[in-house]
Amino acid sequence: MLSVPRYYNRYILRPRGGTPATTKRNFAYPDLWPKQIPPQVIGLSSLSTLLALGRNQFTGSLPTEIGKLKNLGALDVSNNLLSGELPSGLGSCESLEALYLDGNFFSGSIPSSMKELRGIQYLDLSRNNLSGEIPQFFERFGNLKNLNLSFNQFWGVVPTSGIFKNATASSVAGNTRLCGGVATLRLPVCKPNESKGGGGLSRRMKLLISLVSGFSLLGFVVVLSLFLLGKKRKEAKSSNLVNSFLQVSYATLLKATEGFSSTNLIGVGAFGSVYKGILAEDRVVVAVKVFNMLHRGASKSFISECEALRNIRHRNLVKIVTACKY
Repeated sequence: MLSVPRYYNRYILRPRGGTPATTKRNFAYPDLWPKQIPPQVIGLSSLSTLLALGRNQFTGSLPTEIGKLKNLGALDVSNNLLSGELPSGLGSCESLEALYLDGNFFSGSIPSSMKELRGIQYLDLSRNNLSGEIPQFFERFGNLKNLNLSFNQFWGVVPTSGIFKNATASSVAGNTRLCGGVATLRLPVCKPNESKGGGGLSRRMKLLISLVSGFSLLGFVVVLSLFLLGKKRKEAKSSNLVNSFLQVSYATLLKATEGFSSTNLIGVGAFGSVYKGILAEDRVVVAVKVFNMLHRGASKSFISECEALRNIRHRNLVKIVTACKY
């Protein structure tokens, strides 16, 4: 345990209806004292020496008005029932040399604004529910004589410079997720890439991972939607293209040409014959070209003709109505 000076025999405030007396608590008349620390009291900018509110039963959070105590030398609110996060206004108390917040139910991380307390000598945050990494700015506090962070929920690497070099001047006992530090602390060795005890992640890292995951999922959904939309359009276009051609069967062509009769034969080429035909439904006169696919080069000739008719427009050239295979 650290030996940290306290000021329980000195009083700055007096309860209504009486004078302070030295008892186990700072105030001899607890029934006359409010349950919560009055903001108008802790915000008295004229206080310059000591504000001792320790060993009472104050509840609620530490008022944000604490930032007005710019000239206060020592603040003691230890051994109460205070809760909530530490206000960032603590960093405005630039004259503080002693700060005792131990024995409460404070939670959350140590505010970064406390890096402004460069003149602090005694700092006790023990026996709370504080969490997060131990701030590295404590290493740069040249005037710090005692630092007690014991019995909280801190995690990660314990610094090894400044006040942390002296295991008797600093305490991190009771924080089961800490690692590293000086050898006399006998803490577990930190694993590679371990910055948070117990495999935990900082709020910033969790937020970054959530944002990256969210944007990645959004990008995947957009790409998938565009792919499905393009595929649907392609299928619709293909379907329209198929439907634009006249659908005829071999039986229909056989009937239209009277069984490919020689009387309907228009001409014979190297790869097939051309017949005149009349489609029964619409009485449309058509020319039916029959390719002999057993003849070498017939397939290539058919493709070449299709390419030529697709790219050439002339009044004497008939257009392809449809095709079928049998």
